[in-house]
Amino acid sequence: MAGAVVGGAFLSASLQVLFDRMASREVLDFIQGQKINGTLLKKLKIKLLAVQAVLNDAEVKQVTDPSVKEWVEELKHAVYDAEDLLDEISTHALQRKMEADSQTSAHQIMEMLLSDNAICNEIGVISIVGMGGIGKTTLAQLVYNDERVKKHFDLEAWVCVSEEFDLLQITKTTPRSFTSDTNDLNLLQVKLKESLSGKKFLLVLDDLWNENYSNWDRLRTPLKVGSNGSKFIGTTRNDNVALIMHSVHTHYPSTHPNLEAVGKEIVKKCHGLPLAAKALGGLLHFKAEAEEWDNVLSSEMWDFPNDEILPALRLSYHHLPPYLKPCFAYCSIFPKDY
Repeated sequence: MAGAVVGGAFLSASLQVLFDRMASREVLDFIQGQKINGTLLKKLKIKLLAVQAVLNDAEVKQVTDPSVKEWVEELKHAVYDAEDLLDEISTHALQRKMEADSQTSAHQIMEMLLSDNAICNEIGVISIVGMGGIGKTTLAQLVYNDERVKKHFDLEAWVCVSEEFDLLQITKTTPRSFTSDTNDLNLLQVKLKESLSGKKFLLVLDDLWNENYSNWDRLRTPLKVGSNGSKFIGTTRNDNVALIMHSVHTHYPSTHPNLEAVGKEIVKKCHGLPLAAKALGGLLHFKAEAEEWDNVLSSEMWDFPNDEILPALRLSYHHLPPYLKPCFAYCSIFPKDY
């Protein structure tokens, strides 16, 4: 019996989650984008409301009535299927957003790549800087494989550098730099200069860690013979690497570039309190819509009279999903330091 009661309570909470997610912007945008009749969503919501109205009674009767118990089980599976569908929609929406952000970033880098403007006859260096897994290499590949790039440059090469800056190996991997297996760096660099002289080239150095200016200078010296418009693209996790390369442009990929300014304003309202910043960080971590962040920033709760509850913590509770608020209230019965 206890299992049935707990299962019923879980089902009620799941229905409430479905209501919230069905009204989310990502679901509504998906329906509009797929040209699905919006009345279907309304009909589904009406049916779910009808189910919720009788669910409490069914949770009690299922203990003694096998047919009601079977109905509750079928309903549970239907709710699981609906949750799976909404998960797919959320994933699809996130993928589309990330693709749009990548295309925007690629367009910005492409404009610089296709420009033949040179500064003091130096090869233009474009750095892509960001933490691991944010999409630096993917962005560089998107640009590197573009047909416009293939037509614009006479030669292109991609070198994966990684943590060890092996000047000899990098030089060997550079386009048309050698025809033998020699390990003589000077000879390789001479051949490299002959291969690149007067040609417009693009060299991508992926996953750079080198902070030694001498190494970078030795690499680029034989490459200066390239024609006007030649370019480097370097991907790195370290701002210092971009500085050493004298980048003409440093690009910072971001999954949510429009939220940074709002986030900084929210941080100011935390007044340097780590607990407040941590609570709001946990709240906003999975929220990708600017409107949701703006709602937190402009909430009137920041201006409530001072009491023992930090405004940031009050906001975190206020934005909890409905099914979690009772759990939070239950935990409050325990004494401090229990």
